Amino acid sequence: MNISKQIKYWYKKYLPEFLKKYISKIKFYFKNVFIVFKILSFQFDMKYMNPLSDLSWMSSNSNNIKKEFLEKVLDIINYASKLELSKDSNYKPSPSRQYEFEYLNSNNFPGEHYKLLVSIINKENLGIFTELGTGSGIACKYVLSETTATINTFDIVQWSSENSHLSQSEYENTRLNYFIKNVGNRKTFLEHKNIFLNSDLILLDASKDGDFENSFLAYLSELKFSSKKRYLLIDDIRYFSMHRVWNNILSEKIDITSFGHWAGTGIVDISNGLIYKKDL
Repeated sequence: MNISKQIKYWYKKYLPEFLKKYISKIKFYFKNVFIVFKILSFQFDMKYMNPLSDLSWMSSNSNNIKKEFLEKVLDIINYASKLELSKDSNYKPSPSRQYEFEYLNSNNFPGEHYKLLVSIINKENLGIFTELGTGSGIACKYVLSETTATINTFDIVQWSSENSHLSQSEYENTRLNYFIKNVGNRKTFLEHKNIFLNSDLILLDASKDGDFENSFLAYLSELKFSSKKRYLLIDDIRYFSMHRVWNNILSEKIDITSFGHWAGTGIVDISNGLIYKKDL
């Protein structure tokens, strides 16, 4: 018996139950210490950055919005409200598939952001869509079927037919470029920077831990963009881990959660690049 197994054996056999419970609690708190720090940071933001957070935990923080941008977003929302996304007639639902509920309810508006995504591309006549966080491929599926845009999608998990809403033929579509890369890493981001420089719409729908998003947006803000119509759409901005990320965006932006995903949707005008204040 090796030392590790021997310690586990002694632990189970001889340690009193009340001590086991106490040690379990210590292990739990130690394991979650970083989450505690994030929660405390979030509470600090609520108290000092959003003085009306007693009324609402999230402020829109959408200051100095130009009339032109506001009117454009309102047109997109109006377009989305009249849109009906077409379901794949060959698709076979599976309760075990990731995000199955989202796909089956993708026409919910508000509630989901897929109508909004398609509307931005079609209403603004955008040609190149780039996504961070492929997931089960619902966004890619609708952009393929409802628009003519070229798609670049990044994830750290390899696509598989068993857990994807994309069919094999959709995955192999020449308009879809799939990357298994972590662009939260500076070196990897720079290797693919031309994709972001050429994108018309970037959807940030990745880990939502705040760390990846903080790094990615900082790298994006360092790029020298040519001036053209270009947008950044961010999912789940109402997660407490995403609160500072959204607050740190200094470019013109609008919180459109009421017309997007129930967990938060924000749109940013990055026509001349992104202004972002990175958390250290």
